[in-house]
Amino acid sequence: MSISKRGWSSIRWGLLGLTAGWVCLAAGSARADVNDAAKALVNPAIGDAEPIKEIVDAIKRFNNGDLDGARLFLKQAREANKKLPPAEMMLAQLLAAANQGQAARAELERCVKTNPDDPETYLIFGDGAFADGRVTDAEMEFGKAKELAANFKENAKRQRNFNIRAEAGLAAVAEAREDWDTAQKHLEAWIQIVDPPNRPEGSGPRDAASAPAHERLGRVLFKADKSDDKEAGARGAYKQFKMAVDADEKSPSADIALAQLYEEAKMHKKAIKFVGIAVSTLPATKDTQMATLLAAAHWALETDQINEARDYSSQSLKIDPKSLEAKFLRGVAARLLGDTKTAETEFEEVFLASPANFAASNQYAQVLAEQNDKVKRDKALEIARMNDKMFGGQNSGARGIETAATLGWVLFQMDKVTEAAQVMEAILKSGNANPDSLYYAARILKERGQNENAIKLLQAALKNYKAFVHRNDAKGLLAKLGGSEDSSDTSKPSDNPKSSGDSGSTPSGTKGGGDSK
Repeated sequence: MSISKRGWSSIRWGLLGLTAGWVCLAAGSARADVNDAAKALVNPAIGDAEPIKEIVDAIKRFNNGDLDGARLFLKQAREANKKLPPAEMMLAQLLAAANQGQAARAELERCVKTNPDDPETYLIFGDGAFADGRVTDAEMEFGKAKELAANFKENAKRQRNFNIRAEAGLAAVAEAREDWDTAQKHLEAWIQIVDPPNRPEGSGPRDAASAPAHERLGRVLFKADKSDDKEAGARGAYKQFKMAVDADEKSPSADIALAQLYEEAKMHKKAIKFVGIAVSTLPATKDTQMATLLAAAHWALETDQINEARDYSSQSLKIDPKSLEAKFLRGVAARLLGDTKTAETEFEEVFLASPANFAASNQYAQVLAEQNDKVKRDKALEIARMNDKMFGGQNSGARGIETAATLGWVLFQMDKVTEAAQVMEAILKSGNANPDSLYYAARILKERGQNENAIKLLQAALKNYKAFVHRNDAKGLLAKLGGSEDSSDTSKPSDNPKSSGDSGSTPSGTKGGGDSK
């Protein structure tokens, strides 16, 4: 288990319209609630509405495997209401919700052919390219979407969303290139759409859709400041972070957001100062309190302040006892502190509430496997195999590697060393994994007599990470094998070989966050 660097960031990347709909649609489909799925399919385009009969019928046909029938009803719905997305777009959403990615892609390509002036497909392709690290391809897709959105007249709500997502995507491209001036231009254009700076006094609160833009603009202003003290950049960032909280109470406080930037700039003392201010002067608003404390807990984990991480996550649970993210973070802190009972309890609660939560289910499987209890180890194997089915396989990225590592570790704990080695083959070959996974692989290599390779994996884990569950075990094993922690020249293993993070890796939009995913 490594400490994810996605977590305490206040910079939200998630898709605004379509992906939000896909997430809801998947949840609705899992419950076989056709009306909920129908609402999720159309709400990003026309807002809250009663289910449209043709779309309800289309979803029923789709659930019965009748794609042609589903497409027919979706076309009828589109013909009756031109504000809806194209039928191909809606069918692609259904296919994506059913985990039929290739079929969804094919439907999106059909959508480009039949609806060449609709920008949405280009935005989706842009997000996919950016998530895969193909920044230039993403720039082309977002640029095309922005060009089309300027002349899109079918639905003002969709056009607004397209404009936001295009500016957000182009800003993300510029941020990836560290072209701060260009990023600032696109972020200010996004803000202009949803939160004009010259709006009249007393005109009401800022639009919540501007909060992530203000957060990202604050980050850009800070990064653009090349001075040693970062004072000018910090002032600009702080102002933007305050605007984000004004727009959306679920934003972390300006102090904790600024602390993050100082930490990233390796200005740890200033980060400590602002985290201290943030947690000692919590605002009155419950949502901001939660966002601030959760961010502080992530920061504490990433900076090896585990007791503080436990305290911040426990404090957040007093505010919202049902928060899955707070439970998860408290479980991580407990595991790092060797409190297996608390870790198991917290991970189990998150897993039962959200079985598809990869981070929690993966941690839960590891905790169960490391206890000398056959029932718990059998349960661990069941969960690990479920995750392998859902998240593993070729081209599955960081999750696939972590899934294989956990499954291999569970098998190893059950004395199935040969099978464990086969499962963890990719890690054993590349060493491209998080530190606990490297330790798991090293244990297997050691059992198979490959001590030199085991030493290399242990050195990589110990050199590049402070906080991980098996750090002391890794140090002990390295010493036992005759290796030296100081002699490591291994480059830092990547948590994600393809993109900048897991949860929230797509740029073109405004919403992300939520419980840990």
